[in-house]
Order: sequence, then C-alpha cells, then structure tokens
Amino acid sequence: MMYTTLNEVSTYFVDILNVRKSNYGLRNVFYGDQDRIPNTPSVCVEPGTKERQVQRIPKGTDITITIYLIVYHYQIATTEQIRSNVDVIAEMIESDIHTDPYLRGFGSTDMCISSLVTRIESGYRRKNNSLFRSSILTIEVQTREQLPTEYM
Repeated sequence: MMYTTLNEVSTYFVDILNVRKSNYGLRNVFYGDQDRIPNTPSVCVEPGTKERQVQRIPKGTDITITIYLIVYHYQIATTEQIRSNVDVIAEMIESDIHTDPYLRGFGSTDMCISSLVTRIESGYRRKNNSLFRSSILTIEVQTREQLPTEYM
C-alpha cells in the first residue's frame, strides 16, 4: 500500500535519516521544524503540502506530497567552512533520496510512484537569537489513492 499522507511520508524521512545520520555526521533528526536546535548539524523534517487531482478512472486520484528537509549547522568555525559543510550534507541526502525514488527504505515494496528533490535552497535561519547556516531540500513525492466507494 502506498503512502498517502503527510505524516506517513514525513515519518519515513525521519526514520531513514535517523538510521543514516552517522553517514551525514548529523547529531539529531526531528519531526517538524524546532524552535530550538540543541546541537548541530541537525535536520528537521517539515511536512509541507498535499495536493490531490482526480484522474479519469472512477474514484482514482493522483497525490503530490511536498516535504521540506531543513539542514541546520552552527559551530565555531569560519562562515565559509560552515556554509560548505551544510551544502555537502544537503547534497549527500539528495543523492541518497535519488537512489531510492520509490521510498522502499529497507524493504522491497514501492511506497510511492516517484520521489524527487526538486530544489535545494542554501541560506541561513534565525533560531532563538542564533544565526544558523541552513539548506532546505524540497522533496516532491507522487502517489495514488482510490477514493472510497461512497465518494461518487
């Protein structure tokens, strides 16, 4: 059964990033953006939008789920080093997502039609009077769902 909710897709990314966080040098992975980032580098998995379009077949819908992965980093180092580290982490995550476009994780079942990092936005974000370097990955997940019989 394919993922059809923001929560399912967001939880998938939290789980997969937690398993692989040592590969990226991450300290924490959070569900949802946080008011305080206790240590870095960290990633927040922020649920975005869910859009649904009716297909031609009865009760079939195409769903696009958008998720944001926000990579945060702050340390005593040059701005150049921190900026580079954040961008490298974001691109490592992007590469891993593109090796598993069906969100199989560690199983063999396709959990979506496709997933793609459509954008990486490099910049900074202010959290609790601290300035963090950040990169925001926008991920679009395509899936399908059959509406209940009572729908039409």
